[in-house]
Amino acid sequence: MNDPNTSNRKISSVSLKQRDACLDHAHNLIFAARRVLGEDSAYPNISYHLGVLALEELGKAGLIILRAMAEGHRDTRWIDKRLDD
Repeated sequence: MNDPNTSNRKISSVSLKQRDACLDHAHNLIFAARRVLGEDSAYPNISYHLGVLALEELGKAGLIILRAMAEGHRDTRWIDKRLDD
């Protein structure tokens, strides 16, 4: 039973590269947060904000894949607007 609404959709290499870039940025932000925090915990507020930015990158990666999967089947303008912010 193949439901056309749940079938596997091809995701473009451009979308995959964009997603990978977001995931790399998130990794780098977490690495930087750990370095800023350091052993003396001198700047926990900056470390926290770098962690929040990493979460934003993860969300952006998810939106990029969601947009790629929905193209041609759903209105994706709202995703484009969120990615522009």
